[in-house]
Amino acid sequence: MKKLIILGLFPLFAAGCLSFTKAPGGTMQHAGTLESSEFEILGQAEGYSSEFRPLWFLPSFQGLSQEDAIKEAIRSRGGDGLIDVRIMKEREVYIIGTVNILRVTGKVIRYTDKTEK
Repeated sequence: MKKLIILGLFPLFAAGCLSFTKAPGGTMQHAGTLESSEFEILGQAEGYSSEFRPLWFLPSFQGLSQEDAIKEAIRSRGGDGLIDVRIMKEREVYIIGTVNILRVTGKVIRYTDKTEK
């Protein structure tokens, strides 16, 4: 009997992604307000926020946060802000639930002071 139950539940956990969708979420010139027009570009960065919804409709414990994804991207390069921001939303559907991912990419900047020159 135990073997039958295990064999019956195995497909639920062994099944891969049933569907995957990716859609643009938008673009922004900069995240937040620019504190100064004097800055240096540190490079391209990416930040993520994700949530899991069990059984496709139950609420998740932590929702998607665009702000957290932006902060993660800025922290990854040690900067002060993010410009040329692109937002992408992804959804992966599994037998046991749905995973939603918010991906933010952009150029990380660090503000410079004119008195340093």
